[in-house]
Amino acid sequence: MNAMRNPSYNYDAFRRDMMFVHMQFDGGPEPGALAPNFNLPTVAGGRFDLQSHFGRRMVLIEFGSITCPMASAARKCLTRLHDDFKQQLV
Repeated sequence: MNAMRNPSYNYDAFRRDMMFVHMQFDGGPEPGALAPNFNLPTVAGGRFDLQSHFGRRMVLIEFGSITCPMASAARKCLTRLHDDFKQQLV
């Protein structure tokens, strides 16, 4: 499906009441459960394997799109979270 034609993906105007409907996620781990392992490339050219960091340090990962109003709005909060805990993060 073309994301540009899907009205649930791009918003002509974003309203606060839309946030509560679109913040519902189907599936995934329950709160407190371990995240599933994944292996992704890093911006530095290496690889990041979540399982290799288990029990060592906290990991802060954000998946989002700068074009998403909710992800964009979370940037300031996530930056502060990173700044507050950067010595403890991978």
